[in-house]
Amino acid sequence: ATLGGPFSPLRAAATYMPSTFEEQCEQRQINPDEWRKFLSTPILAEKCLLDMTDLELEAHYTRVEERAENTKEDRALIILERAQEGRLERQAGKLFLQSAKDDKICADQVPEMLEALRYELSNTEVHFLLRKFNATEDFDMVPESELSRRQWMWLVGECQMLKDSYRHINPEAFEIAYEAMINRQKTDRDPTPAGAADWPNLHKGRAGPALRPQSWGLPPEVELEMLRQVAATATNAAVAAGASPHSASALQRVAVAATATNGAAAARASPPTASAQDAVRGTPGDS
Repeated sequence: ATLGGPFSPLRAAATYMPSTFEEQCEQRQINPDEWRKFLSTPILAEKCLLDMTDLELEAHYTRVEERAENTKEDRALIILERAQEGRLERQAGKLFLQSAKDDKICADQVPEMLEALRYELSNTEVHFLLRKFNATEDFDMVPESELSRRQWMWLVGECQMLKDSYRHINPEAFEIAYEAMINRQKTDRDPTPAGAADWPNLHKGRAGPALRPQSWGLPPEVELEMLRQVAATATNAAVAAGASPHSASALQRVAVAATATNGAAAARASPPTASAQDAVRGTPGDS
C-alpha cells in the first residue's frame, strides 16, 4: 500500500507528531480531549461572591488557587499547542535540539532562544519566566540552572501566556507589582539590600518594545497585591466622598471582584483557567 499524494489523509496520519501536551497526557494515561475540557471548565461558586462570608471567600479562592497551581504546566502547554496553529511549538522543539547539550539547556541561553522565537522581553519578564523554574535568586539569574526539553516547552508556553495577558492588564503595572514583590521578599531576608532596585542585564540580545499581548495568568502573590492596591484605592475614595465604613467595605469587595473580571474575558476564548478568572466566572450573580 502507498501513502498516496502529499496531501492524502494516510500521509498526514503517518507524519503526525503529538504535541507536548498530548505526550504528557499519554504518560499519565489521560485522554487529551477530556483533560482539555476539564481545564476549560471554571470552578463554580455556590453563590455570588459578594454574598459570601470571609470564610467562604477564603475557601473558594483556596480551591481556585490550588487548581491553578496544580495545572499550570498543562495550561501553558495547551496555549503552546494552539499558538500559531502549532508552528510555535515545532519551532521551539527544533531550537531546543540545536541548542541543547546532553538534552539540557542553561538558564543563560533562554533569553536569546526566546528572541530567536521572535519574543521581545524586558529583564523583568525574563526574570518572571525563569523564576518559575528556580533559575533566579532575588534579582539575579542563576545562569548554570538547567532546563530539560519538557521544561523549555513549558517555559515557552508561559511566555506566550504572559504576552497574551497584556490584553487584560497593563504591562507596566504588572512589571511594577512584580518588581515590588521581589524587592519585598529580598528585603524580608536582608533589611539593607544594596542596589536592589537595579535589575541585572539578563537579556543580552536586542532590546525593544514587547510584542502585542498573548497569554494567561499571574502568580498568586502578584495578583493579590494588585487586587489589594485597587481595593484600597476604592475604599479610600469612598470614605473621602462621605460614604459610611459599611458602604466603603462593600465597595472594596466590589472593586476586588471587578478587577479580577479583567482576566475573565479571555476564558471564553481559551481553555486554561487562571485563579482570578476561575473565581469570577464561577460567580452566578456576576453576569
